Amino acid sequence: MSPPKADKIEEQAKKFAKRRLNDHVYQLLPENNPDLEVVFVHGLLRQGMNRRDAVWRTWKMSGDSDDCWPEILLPQLLQKPTWDGNVTQYKPRVLSVAYENNPDLGPDGTGNVASDPYLIIENLIHDLIIDAGVGQKGVPVFFVGHDLGGILIKQFVLKVEDEAAKADTDVKKRKFNNFLENLKSVFFFCTPHYGAEAFDDLAARLDPKDANQMLCLMTMLYNKTSRINMEFQDYRRGGPESRLSRFSTHVFYAAHETHEGGFHALVVPEGSGRSDADTFFSVRANHFTACQPKDLSSSQVKLIGLRMKSILKRTSREQWR
Repeated sequence: MSPPKADKIEEQAKKFAKRRLNDHVYQLLPENNPDLEVVFVHGLLRQGMNRRDAVWRTWKMSGDSDDCWPEILLPQLLQKPTWDGNVTQYKPRVLSVAYENNPDLGPDGTGNVASDPYLIIENLIHDLIIDAGVGQKGVPVFFVGHDLGGILIKQFVLKVEDEAAKADTDVKKRKFNNFLENLKSVFFFCTPHYGAEAFDDLAARLDPKDANQMLCLMTMLYNKTSRINMEFQDYRRGGPESRLSRFSTHVFYAAHETHEGGFHALVVPEGSGRSDADTFFSVRANHFTACQPKDLSSSQVKLIGLRMKSILKRTSREQWR
């Protein structure tokens, strides 16, 4: 007999709590000698989700399962048959970012975020790149973000570029440049690249003291999305003289309306979900379940696996030239 749902959630929570690397980074799947690194960045919390569990429950499998698909499915997605009938296994190191409990996100009593969101990015840069060593192993790096997480990923990349240019030590400059060189793809789930009225409406209906901290942050960031999008697009494309993008981007947007968490709408319209990207993909799910596949046959994870393996294959060919 399987354990009750509450017991399963608590069991998972304890397991991932033991994999915490620092204030903001957890290892969903540790690997000392990886072929790739994947970083997941959660967004708004789903109704009933404990803040401490956002790092894994955002990415749980759909339905009643509380298994975390980056831990369970991703290694299977990164298998490929070889010419002699065997299977090659790419080994991923999978990390997840937590920022909901960051004191910098605290509302100031009026529903506004009390401090500059760039402080959050600076903390993440230190904990991911300097402390956790993401991008320092010479293997491809991939980011996956859900709603607000996608906006933070854009800011993160732009801030790392800025920090690399003005680093005060050779060690920091090398680490930041290593990260930027190894970043190969970003996958966006339901990210409101051009804002979304549903978030503004929800924020307006909530009493300031009840407003989710990240909802306040997202509302604050909307004023900056046009600039963030333009700068991110310019950087990704490598400048006006470049013919090759620095890395690829892929967008998934929810096709179904969301009726939970205070929403009763198509949270992120297709026009806002579509940004400068190499592929756009509609998922038959709502805002919160679009990033929660059922199994290996789910279209969103199949596409992620194919894109990652394509880059890994190309990278390995380049290494042997």
